[in-house]
Amino acid sequence: MIGSFVMSVQDDMGFAKLERHAIGDPIGIYVNGKLAVELGGYFPVHQPVGPQLSLAGISYAALR
Repeated sequence: MIGSFVMSVQDDMGFAKLERHAIGDPIGIYVNGKLAVELGGYFPVHQPVGPQLSLAGISYAALR
């Protein structure tokens, strides 16, 4: 291993705000398969099962 990186935020919404500011894409955070935080889009209530998610006709990667 060459190195590691640890990032700390105060909560899920804090992380969502950082991602939205840095990247600009919508973000949804799921906890135990249920939507905990969403910012910039309308996400499904339950975690997507596939590797992609479509919001307002735009396809995004769904990462786990």
